[in-house]
Amino acid sequence: MAGLQGISSASVGVFAWVRGDGSAGSCAVTPYVVNDDVVITSTLAFTSKASAVRRDPRVALLAGGQLAIGSATVFVDQTPRWFDDNIRSAEIRKFPPTKSILSIPGHRRLFPWYVGRIVIRFHPDVVESCAGSDRITASWLADGRLRILPITVDETGNPLVADLEDGPVQVLVHEEHNHMADLRQLSVRGQIDHGQLVEVHRSGSMDPSQSGIMAQIAQLRSLARLARRSRAVIESWG
Repeated sequence: MAGLQGISSASVGVFAWVRGDGSAGSCAVTPYVVNDDVVITSTLAFTSKASAVRRDPRVALLAGGQLAIGSATVFVDQTPRWFDDNIRSAEIRKFPPTKSILSIPGHRRLFPWYVGRIVIRFHPDVVESCAGSDRITASWLADGRLRILPITVDETGNPLVADLEDGPVQVLVHEEHNHMADLRQLSVRGQIDHGQLVEVHRSGSMDPSQSGIMAQIAQLRSLARLARRSRAVIESWG
């Protein structure tokens, strides 16, 4: 399908899904194309996106100047097989910290939550060109479909949303530093009211993350704990 090459080449994109309250959620992701399907993955430590997609399959991805829209399915491979067969080399290229993790002897045993994957995939109903950087985006539902649009901010940092229809919106700002080792994103949920964003909830931060070997070890331990807690959720999916 035309447009998938841009998505396949992109290191980062913005993925949107439908929350339980019917509004759009979004986050920065590493995008893939596998057998002409758009693919987003999560390690076994993170289940929230996949849980939302299982509840409502409507999704969208903005990456490489292309917006793909469709209905997704979810499956889980708790072994390294799907990861190794489909995205291992692409992930090393797009997300450099992967190379460090996979170079550790016995990484499959030490980090099974990382090489096992929750896979969200969809064959797009439509792929359309979308000019502009995806660093700052607005995501919302229009006529029952998710939309993601690059936006800008004014001199005070307020998102410029005058062209958006009134209703719920998610504004996402993301940046990647130090060869993807420091990923920062800020999410602002709110309502568009006559061209103005009325903020309802804010999460995340654009502040630098802790760096260094001790911070990395602490993060890996935290992710391992999250993966253990996620087992019950994954098993409930059947």
